[in-house]
Amino acid sequence: PWNPPTNPALLGNYHAKNDAKYNSFLVASGNGRIYSAGRCEREFTGSGVGYFTIEGKTFAGNRATIANLTHFNPQGLIVDDAVDRVVLSTIIDKSVPSPPAQAQLIVYNRELLEQARYTVLPGLQDTGALFMSDTPGIVIGLSRFSKLLYRFNIISGTLLTHKDLPDVVSNSWQDPLTGCIYVVVGPTLYTINKDTLDVLPLTELSQISGANHSCVSGTKFIIANTSNLYTLESEALAKLA
Repeated sequence: PWNPPTNPALLGNYHAKNDAKYNSFLVASGNGRIYSAGRCEREFTGSGVGYFTIEGKTFAGNRATIANLTHFNPQGLIVDDAVDRVVLSTIIDKSVPSPPAQAQLIVYNRELLEQARYTVLPGLQDTGALFMSDTPGIVIGLSRFSKLLYRFNIISGTLLTHKDLPDVVSNSWQDPLTGCIYVVVGPTLYTINKDTLDVLPLTELSQISGANHSCVSGTKFIIANTSNLYTLESEALAKLA
């Protein structure tokens, strides 16, 4: 039962380790850690990354001011346990002096020691949401603002392929059970082929036109559009795909 402050219990705070005021992404890893990427405010600009070790109840992280993250805000976070990598996707913070020319994928190992920074395409302002592919070491990125899809090898730093999206994506998500990637563009629900990046229309759903928030609960996708809440059955979506 709910019994504050013991349930839910406060575990601590990432801020002291990574400068971030607001957690933007949380990803659970197979190594017993919860990785976070967050946005800084007031004292600092940019992003902070960190992790919480469940068994030891300890926090660790990379401070924005020390890890050269002050010019980037977080756009996505993914943990690829198979290749011992954590990937931060970024968007340029144009409010800071001398912003960089393009956003980057910043790659760490799971100790959050930086391994590489990769430019996906020259001039790209955000590297977007990140999704797992079926191949370890390869991620799929979706830049809403640039209307771009891409496959990227985070070990070699190679852009494998990229394609333009039909229009601005209002929402996207990956089914944690099947790995299928779904995007909403206007009133149309699409699925993405993770190998070819083909964007395949599934159905038109006028109720979710412009929907911009979602979560997964069991076999259901919960989608918010304005103040309305809708549910989509993942089994039905899988049949459409």
